[in-house]
Amino acid sequence: MSKRVTIFGAGAWGTAIAQLLAGNGHDVLLWTREPVIANEINTCRTNTKYVSLSLHPAINATTDLNQAVIHADWLVEAIPVVFLRTALSKIAHCTVNQTKPWLLLSKGIEQQTNLLPSAILDDVFGYPVPKVILAGPSFAKELVVGAFTAAMLAAEDELLGQQAAQLVQSDYFKTYATTDVVGVQVGGAVKNVIALAAGFAQGCGGGENMHAFLLTQGFAELAELITLYGGQSMTSTSLAGLGDLLLTASSTTSKNFRAGVLLSKGATLMAVEEALGTLPEGINTTQSLHELSLQHGVKLPLCSLVYDCIFNGASFAVQLRSL
Repeated sequence: MSKRVTIFGAGAWGTAIAQLLAGNGHDVLLWTREPVIANEINTCRTNTKYVSLSLHPAINATTDLNQAVIHADWLVEAIPVVFLRTALSKIAHCTVNQTKPWLLLSKGIEQQTNLLPSAILDDVFGYPVPKVILAGPSFAKELVVGAFTAAMLAAEDELLGQQAAQLVQSDYFKTYATTDVVGVQVGGAVKNVIALAAGFAQGCGGGENMHAFLLTQGFAELAELITLYGGQSMTSTSLAGLGDLLLTASSTTSKNFRAGVLLSKGATLMAVEEALGTLPEGINTTQSLHELSLQHGVKLPLCSLVYDCIFNGASFAVQLRSL
């Protein structure tokens, strides 16, 4: 059954999900802050800043938040966590029907609060919002062209999870259900920090032996953080845990991996943002995990090393030996 879906965020990931949903027969509206992008989508059926193919004719765009909210049966967010609270606060003021379900795509942890995207949503709206989390190994550039992808849908309400599966599943996009809303979000956030570490390693001349060590250590820290947040231990070995970690920390398609390479060669955060077009989510999450480790006394050697390299000028190659 066709649904009206609004996606907040017209970047690569938001656009890839829009293409998937439109191909599934849904009426999709992309919300963006940038009038130039909205106009290009509506007039040229392209979003050349983020994707290189023509968009499905069922995709339209707007910069009007009220229109975006009113349009939807389902609300989808594809917004970097550092901007998520501000965006959701504006959306909350537009919301007429407060029972509309959300599909959350962000992967990160908010600084200062250490909240996951689902908790940020509830905190902003002031009540438990019906929500499903999409997480797993899924590069936007492959999904947008219809390459086979598998991911997880996490929902405490299993019926809502089934409805989300009907919304997104296709012949090339396969989903697996879980009720571990917390664990899948922790996995999606932490893997970005490990990808930064893998990039640092490559940038300083590390080989495959070092890469294997970093993935092993990174996985251990990811699993520990899932437990700390109250997630299910089995999630660490799922698509949203180990699966996403293997993909993001092993490919130059990953912006976090590429950011690590650039930073290892002396690039500033400003230079990284200019080179990649955005500051990867792992930078924000690295700071959040540093705060978390200090507050709770949890030891995260690899995540802490990444923090010291980015913000304290430490040498990755030197400090790695004392890990």
